[in-house]
Amino acid sequence: MAAAGTRIIDMSQARQQLAEQLAETVFQGLQEDLNHQERVLLVVSGGSTPVPFLRHWRLSRCPGIG
Repeated sequence: MAAAGTRIIDMSQARQQLAEQLAETVFQGLQEDLNHQERVLLVVSGGSTPVPFLRHWRLSRCPGIG
């Protein structure tokens, strides 16, 4: 049990929320760019670093991009 005034942060949940926010921000930026040009390019690092972002990207409202 945490002492009074101690804040416990669920890092797993925080990472998930951050990935969701990042995916939404990137999606909005790409959509805006697509309003002004025919194609856009998104490059992400390899490995496990972008996995939460890409997982949310796949599940998000961006079927035309991906």
